[in-house]
Amino acid sequence: MPFPGKWVETINIADIWKNDDLSLAEQRDQIVARIKASHWYRERDADGFDERGEAVDNLSSAADTKEFDGWWSELYDFFDYDRVWIDRF
Repeated sequence: MPFPGKWVETINIADIWKNDDLSLAEQRDQIVARIKASHWYRERDADGFDERGEAVDNLSSAADTKEFDGWWSELYDFFDYDRVWIDRF
């Protein structure tokens, strides 16, 4: 795995990811807000079918951990492909 220096952007969600005081919905909403504030999200190609935007939208409505994990996994693949480091720790 490349080091963070080889990535084009870092989205830091460590303070949310490790916060056990937040409910799943609170964590989800805060993570989605960070993603939407990122250069990666704001500058994506949203013309036509927007797979990345759709995955973020689906993550934002995940009702349980299993659904969240499924959409997170899909987003993580996009992050890797687009060279976006997700700092969770």
